Amino acid sequence: MVDFPILLSDESIASKLNAGYLQGLPTTYLFDPSGKLVAQQVGAVTRNIILDFIKKHEQSRNIDKNKKN
Repeated sequence: MVDFPILLSDESIASKLNAGYLQGLPTTYLFDPSGKLVAQQVGAVTRNIILDFIKKHEQSRNIDKNKKN
């Protein structure tokens, strides 16, 4: 079971997100906790793909945070 919020829309959502032209459906948009668009994927994605991306994104944020300190 995928336990992430799902937004159903048309191509107007891509323009509102400044995500460029909607190339196909389904398109998955991933946001960080602050609401910033950090990734998008055209086509089907699995739960594992999303979880792997989140893990890598969190690791990257932690590395960036440590560089600033």
